[in-house]
Amino acid sequence: ATDKHPEREPILRRDNWSTAEGLESSWGGSIRWAHHFIAKKRFQFLGWEVAEVAQGHITRDGDPSTVLVANGGFEVRKGDLLLPYDPFPYDLSFYPHAPAAIPPNARLLAVTDQIANGGRYDVVAISAGAQDGVENGQVFSVWSVGETV
Repeated sequence: ATDKHPEREPILRRDNWSTAEGLESSWGGSIRWAHHFIAKKRFQFLGWEVAEVAQGHITRDGDPSTVLVANGGFEVRKGDLLLPYDPFPYDLSFYPHAPAAIPPNARLLAVTDQIANGGRYDVVAISAGAQDGVENGQVFSVWSVGETV
C-alpha cells in the first residue's frame, strides 16, 4: 500500500477526444456524463464512466423512434447516449472477502455520484480489474498517501 504508482496517480479527465474516436459530441466538446481514465505520463485507456440520466420506453418503433422518458434525476439532451436497459448490470450474488493478493499500484479513480470525496459504503472505481486478479466481492481498504517517515 505504500508503493508509489509508477505514473504517479491515474487521473480522471473529461473526454475531449470522443469525436476522433467516432462518438458524436453533444455539448461543449464532450459527451455528457462521460469520463475516461488515463495515466499521467502515458496514455492508457482504462474505461468509461457513464452515469444514467434517465430511463425511457420506446412508444413508437421505426426511423425515427419515439421514446417516452419515464423517470430520471436529470434533464435529457440532444446527443445523450441511448443504451439498452439492463435490470441486472452486475452480479448481486457475492460474498465479501479479502483478495488473495493486492493488485500492484491500484488506485482509487472515482466515487459514484460524487466529485471528489466518498465515504463508507460508497461505490468506487479502482484502477484494477479482472485482468489484475480482482474478483466480484473482494473488499479493499483505501489509504491516503502520507508523509515519508
